[in-house]
Amino acid sequence: MATPMYPVNSSQLSYVGYDEETQELFITFKNGSTYKYTDVPKYIFTNLRSTTSVGTYFSDFVKNSYEYTKIK
Repeated sequence: MATPMYPVNSSQLSYVGYDEETQELFITFKNGSTYKYTDVPKYIFTNLRSTTSVGTYFSDFVKNSYEYTKIK
């Protein structure tokens, strides 16, 4: 089953999704690229969806903090 993706209000990111079972965070950027970040705690996803600045939160708490793979 595919991970549900949720739209976010950001100049950099289009969609975010999270798989609780595997602790994988999925980010789709405005350019269409999608990345999978591994071993991400659920609170990071929750905060990412609820923050007033999604791009800043991503840069501060995700970008250089978790291993990632480009999947699309």
